[in-house]
Order: sequence, then C-alpha cells, then structure tokens
Amino acid sequence: MSRKELSSINLKNIIAQYKVVILHSLFSFSINFPRHVTVVWIGFGYDYYDLILPFHKTLLPKTKKHLLSKFKLIPFLKSFFYILNFRLNGNVKRVINRVDYFCPVLFEEYELITSNYKQFNPKFLDWNYGNLEDTLVKGLMDRRVNGTNIMIGNSASATNNHFDIVEKISKRNLGNNKVIMPLSYGDRNYASCVKNLCVKRFGNKFVPLESFLPIDDYIEIQCSCSIVIMNHVRQQALGNIITALYLGAKVFLMESNPIFEYLKRNGLILFSISELEEHDLESILSGEKMEINRMALRRMWSRDIMRNKTKCLSEYFQGSTLGS
Repeated sequence: MSRKELSSINLKNIIAQYKVVILHSLFSFSINFPRHVTVVWIGFGYDYYDLILPFHKTLLPKTKKHLLSKFKLIPFLKSFFYILNFRLNGNVKRVINRVDYFCPVLFEEYELITSNYKQFNPKFLDWNYGNLEDTLVKGLMDRRVNGTNIMIGNSASATNNHFDIVEKISKRNLGNNKVIMPLSYGDRNYASCVKNLCVKRFGNKFVPLESFLPIDDYIEIQCSCSIVIMNHVRQQALGNIITALYLGAKVFLMESNPIFEYLKRNGLILFSISELEEHDLESILSGEKMEINRMALRRMWSRDIMRNKTKCLSEYFQGSTLGS
C-alpha cells in the first residue's frame, strides 16, 4: 500500500472495518479512531517515558553537569524538544486519551503514567515481546558467568549516567578485572566523551565496545562479567539485565528505576547502586542464588508463559468486551 493510500482519511476508513487496532509503539499514529474500535497500545518505553519523567530528571548530577558544559547538551535538547513537540501535538494527545488498553513493559510503569497523567485511563494488559528460549537468552541456556569483569551500561546514551557511576567505580580496587562498556550505539559525541573519561580513570583496564560484534563474541564478553551495573533512573536495558541475571551475574540498578521494584517483586536477587560499596567487585553470585534467579525468570518469560499470555490476550479480545 502506498503512502498516498495510507493518508489519515484512508487509514481511518481502513481501521473502521475492524473492532480492535493494536499500536506497536505510538510515534507513527495521529488519527481519530472510530468510537466502535478498541485501541490497544503496546508500549516500548521510548514512546511513553516522557509521560513518566522529563528528560532532565533521568540524568544524575555529574552526567547532567557534563552535558551542560560547553554546549554538549545541544544534541540531547534537540531530541527532547522533538518529543515535547510530539506530545503537545493535538492529534497525538487525542490518540493517547483514546487508548482503551495499555501494555507497557512493566506494570510499575502503568501505575506511574496513570498517576502522573490523569487523562490517561486505559485498562492494563500483561503482555511483552520475546521470551527466554527464543530471544532473551537464546544460545545461553547452558552458560553461566565464568569471569569477574565489570560491565557498565548498555549504550552511548546519557540516561546511562556514565559520569556518575565511573566516579564511584574508579575509587575501587579493580584488581585484574576489566571495565567493559557497550558504546556501539547512541550518540557518538557522548560516546567519545565517556571513552576519554574512562581511559583517564581506568587506563588499560577499560574496554569500550564501539562496534557491533558477532553474537558469539558478545556472548563470551557477557559471560566474562560477574558484575553488571545499569545506572539508569528510567526503565532501560531490560533485555541486557535479564541476560545478566540468567547468566548468574550480580546486577546493580538504581532503586528509583522501575525495573528494580519489578524484579524484586517477582523474587529476583539483585542489588541497588547504593550497595556497591558493600560488595567485593571480584565476587560471584552463588550457584544457589543464580538458580533462584533462573527459576524466577522462567516464571516470568519462558516460552510457555509468553505463549499463554498471547493466547489469553487473543481470547480476551475475541470476547464480549469488543466494540463496547
């Protein structure tokens, strides 16, 4: 179908033929949905996070200070104002308020959005993309951590708050361990600044991942890291966090990150950033605790669990609630 055929008028006419429309993220949609249509929004995180926290509140003091210095914040401000303009657009606000059912990544995010944005009152649906066997830990089912390196962050984005966490880690004795930092995607200027800082603080113990690696090579790197630190205030890097927990790494998150509460609520063993000083950076999670985490992850994201959620979702929308 051509772009012309997908004009808002034609799209509305197409949508009117259905009872349910599922939006996979919200950036591409600005249309008035017919009243009989049930609208389901499957959120990715990036498409709704500004409804939870403005961009500047996702940054910790040292990272924010760095970005504000020497006009380094400009690229990030452009991104922020693009999103702000998107949200202020009347069509988009109308779509958000028209959503009947919302599937965010985490239930905690549903609670945060509905408490912060009073006009948004959809029903919650529990469903996510992917599962352990086919995506999240594919090829890793029989692997476990075999080294004591430290992995920090998941991308070259400021929301990783690299400058704050590097300050903490650089004061610790790293022994023979490497500090591994994925910087292969995100903002190149920011990545360069982070790299310069880490070379000064860690010297030859710093290993930046600046390009995309063959999957087998990346798996070996993951398995070499017994400590994984994600210094995000917002929900981010969930797939990386799940993989690290499954492999048996000690995972450290900000307590304010909704992922922390979500995983704790589901029985996983993980740690807050504030607990870093209490832990030996060369220590490894015990086999017993690793198995507790694996069992919890299977209860949450196994193939069978996700298939059942998909089946329930399908059956739910085939029920009597459609078109109401």
